[in-house]
Amino acid sequence: MRCAGGDSGGGFITPAGQGQGVVSGGNTATCYFQPLGEILSRYGLSLLTG
Repeated sequence: MRCAGGDSGGGFITPAGQGQGVVSGGNTATCYFQPLGEILSRYGLSLLTG
C-alpha cells in the first residue's frame, strides 16, 4: 500500500474492500496504520457489519 500527503486519519482498506485500520503516516513506498481492533478495544467499541 502507498500513502500520500493528507491520508493520515483516513481508513486503511484492502484492495478487496476490507477495513484494516486508520492511516497514521507513511510515504509513497510504505503506509503505516493503527489496526482497527486496537482502536475498538481502546475505546470499548464494537463494529457492526451487514
